[in-house]
Amino acid sequence: MQSTFLLRPDSGLTSNLSLMNLAIVIAIISGVGFLASRIFFHPLRHIPGPLLPSLFAAPLFYQSVIGNRAKWIVQQHKKYGSVLRIAPNKVCVSSETGVKLIYSNKALKSHAYDTFKYRDVKMCIGLLDVHRAHARRKAILPAFSRQNLLEMEPVIRRHLEKFLGWLEKFDATNTPVDTFKWYRYLTFDVVTDIAFGQQIGMLTSEDSHFTEQVEFRNKRNGHV
Repeated sequence: MQSTFLLRPDSGLTSNLSLMNLAIVIAIISGVGFLASRIFFHPLRHIPGPLLPSLFAAPLFYQSVIGNRAKWIVQQHKKYGSVLRIAPNKVCVSSETGVKLIYSNKALKSHAYDTFKYRDVKMCIGLLDVHRAHARRKAILPAFSRQNLLEMEPVIRRHLEKFLGWLEKFDATNTPVDTFKWYRYLTFDVVTDIAFGQQIGMLTSEDSHFTEQVEFRNKRNGHV
C-alpha cells in the first residue's frame, strides 16, 4: 500500500510574497511618477540644465561638499546658457538683465535669505520685508555715491592689499580659511577707517574682539 502526500504552499509565505510584490510595484509607479513630475510637470521644467540636477538635489550637494560648486556652475552656464537649472528648485542666472531683476529693490525674497546672518544678527540683505530693507538701505546709501566712493578709494585699496596679502599667504601654505571671518575683518577695517579715521587693525592682529563687542552692544540696544 502506497501513501501519497500532497505539498500545499504555505499561505503565510504566499501572502508575504504578494505584499512584497505589491510594495515593489507601488515603489516603481511612485518613482516613475516622481521622475515624470520633475521632467514634464515641474514649474521649472522649461529652464535648461543637466538632467540629473533637475531630478535630484544630490549633484549640487556633492559639488558643494567637494568645494567645486562655483566652478561646476560656470561650466554648466557655458554649456546651457545664462539661465540654468542647477537643482530641482534652484535656478542660477548669470546675465546682467537677470541679475538686475533679481536684486531690484522691489523683488520679493525667499526664505533662503534667512541664512544671511551671523549667529542671530540679521544682515540687511537678509531682510525679507521689502519696506524694512529699503529703509535700512536708504539710510546708508548716500555714503556709497560715486563721488564718495572715489574719495574712499585710496583707503579701501590700502586695506584690500593687506587682505589680499593674507589670502596669498594662506594659499602658499595651503591653510584652510574662514572667509566669512576675514571679510568681516576687511569690512570693519575699511568702515572704521573711513567713518572715524581710526584703524582698528583687525587684518593685522587677526582679532575678532571688536566685532564681538559690536554685536553684543547691538543686541543689548535692540538694533539687530
